[in-house]
Parts: sequence; C-alpha cells; structure tokens
Amino acid sequence: MATFFVNVFIYVYTGLTFCVWFQALLLVWFFTFFWDRKRRAVNRLVSVWCRVYLALNPFWGYRIRGLENMPKGPCVMVANHQGMLDIVLGYMLFHPFKWVSKRELFRAPFIGWILRLGDHVGIDRGNRTDAQRMVEMCVQLLRDGTSVMIFPEGTRSRSGQVLHFKSGAFAIALAAGVPVVPIVMAGPSETLAGLTFRPRRVRMRLDVLPPVAVAEGTPAREYAAQVGQIVREHHAHMAPYYYPQGA
Repeated sequence: MATFFVNVFIYVYTGLTFCVWFQALLLVWFFTFFWDRKRRAVNRLVSVWCRVYLALNPFWGYRIRGLENMPKGPCVMVANHQGMLDIVLGYMLFHPFKWVSKRELFRAPFIGWILRLGDHVGIDRGNRTDAQRMVEMCVQLLRDGTSVMIFPEGTRSRSGQVLHFKSGAFAIALAAGVPVVPIVMAGPSETLAGLTFRPRRVRMRLDVLPPVAVAEGTPAREYAAQVGQIVREHHAHMAPYYYPQGA
C-alpha cells in the first residue's frame, strides 16, 4: 500500500512540475533561439528546475561535492549510469554541457523534448557511421568551448556496481585535447525498480573528482581503464553495499 501511494504522489508531482516548468522552458527557448546558439539559457533553466524538483520532493535528498574540481574550460565528463535520475543529478552541476545519449531517448516524451530543446547529442548505438558523426560533433563542441557528458558504461548498471568503461569518451577527449573529469553518482539506482518508485527516503549523491591527465599518445582504451577504476573505487566507498568482499 505504501508503494502505491508513494508512486501516485511522485508521478502526480512530476507531472505537475513538468507542466509548469516546461512552459517556461519553451518561452526561454523561443526568445533566445537566434542569439543563444549553444542553448545555455535553456540548459541553465533546466538546472534550476532539477534543483527545485529534488528540493521539494519529500522522499529524495541530494548532496553535491567537488564542484571546485570542474575546470574553467571545456572537458569530457564521464559518469557511472544508474538510472533516469542520473540526468537530474547531472544538471545539478550548473555547468554548460551537452548530454550524449542514445537516440531512442530523444523520441521519448518529456525527457526527449528537453533533450531536443537543449540541442543535445544523440547516437544510434548500432550504427558505426552515426557513432563517427557523434565523435566529430563532440570534438567540435569541445573546440567551441562546450563540455560534453557521457556514460562510458554504455548502459545502465543493473547490479548497482560500476561496469566496464568503453573507450569512446576518452578518444573524444584525446582528439579534442581536453581533460576527462570523473563524475560518481550514488542513489538513483535505489529509487526505482523498473518504473516503480521504492517507498523509501533516498539521499542521492554526486561527487566531482579531479580531472585525470594521461601522457600524450596513451591509447583511449588504457585511458578508459584508468578512469573506470578510479570511478569504481570511489563508488565502492560511497555505496559499499553494492560491492561484497572481492567483487
């Protein structure tokens, strides 16, 4: 019974806040369309929206640490992927960036509309040509001064543990000559089971770790393995219950 009432509340609360904030988002997009080509005003408003959304929800808290580690210039941010609320947490950075996400998400209602208004980067994961287009687009964004955020695991972790990092995000960073900033999230995987919200108080956490530099000529695969290990170790410290002895 508690699960039923919690889910009714969260879905109604989410729907009502979306109706209000999305109208404001459309207005900002319309009035800044020609002079704000990077859609920074749109993405800034989404960041405010996400902060208010979490702050007013009685079931979820949040904690953001390490913002001083964000470089002043563009970077590739790589984060572990636990669920849909990762996107909400990512916006809490209040840093101008573009998400790199699977193209199916852009066709979804609500979140897809936000991604489209913000001109984020979509990718067809089964299409090599589209993957190359995504790499070129991200490199250009970085050279133009806009950071990108990528989930290098490629999919949501169902175990809660950090999965193997693929090398694409790191190849982009090497090609653009920008640092990689590890982002570690904990909590989103504890809020949802499928499409059902768990009736519990969850404090979601996001830690920004210092940028990771590598020697020139380092293969992207080695770079990915190094950063993946850093993220996994930090996540194991934040959420040790996902890592039984020796896992």
